[in-house]
Amino acid sequence: MTINNSRNVISIKLRQLIVTIFFIALFALLYASSLIPTPLLGLSRNEIGIGLLVIYVLFILYHFGLDLNYIIYSDEGPNIILRYYSIKIYSQKHHSVEIPKKDFQRYEIRRTFFWLKPELILYLNIKKGTGRYPPVSLAALSGKQRKALTESLNRYVKKGK
Repeated sequence: MTINNSRNVISIKLRQLIVTIFFIALFALLYASSLIPTPLLGLSRNEIGIGLLVIYVLFILYHFGLDLNYIIYSDEGPNIILRYYSIKIYSQKHHSVEIPKKDFQRYEIRRTFFWLKPELILYLNIKKGTGRYPPVSLAALSGKQRKALTESLNRYVKKGK
């Protein structure tokens, strides 16, 4: 089985672009035209501008905190393969995890960032015991893709360990 979240990543990036354009347009309307009357609801142009800026910064921090990843998962062949990279603007490091199915021990999904970010942690058998890979954010996967991923990994979990 192969899981690829490229459609989700494209829609997330498109949504970020649209929101950015929307806020730029609001700022332009606010400061470069007289279409928005001031005071509006008792707020001056600067107060409205600061409020819009705070909302936009919270939107950006929300997406930054989720640490969204482009993910390709495959369990075809003798290895479990997980390739991912962050879709943050300045973070383009590619990561690849390849675990032989016979060495895969278990996995864990935990939630962080105010319970909004599911993270996958993979464990494998090594000579000294159990090895652990760094957490991978699954926030950019759809619920259906997350379910398919956990069902796939459940097939390879070692029972009784």
